[in-house]
Amino acid sequence: EVGKIGAGKFSDVVDKRLQKEFEERTNTQSKTILLLFLRDMAMGVFPLLVLAIVPWLVG
Repeated sequence: EVGKIGAGKFSDVVDKRLQKEFEERTNTQSKTILLLFLRDMAMGVFPLLVLAIVPWLVG
């Protein structure tokens, strides 16, 4: 019985630690994914803006 209680507490500690690490990593990955998305959007929109402005400058 005592062994079950000790194992349960150990399991809870491990679960809490893993959950904390998971939350930290997902938060970091979310920021990274957002930055990559914004970079990719800028790389896609910038050439379109240039192509839209060039005829106005030339003409």
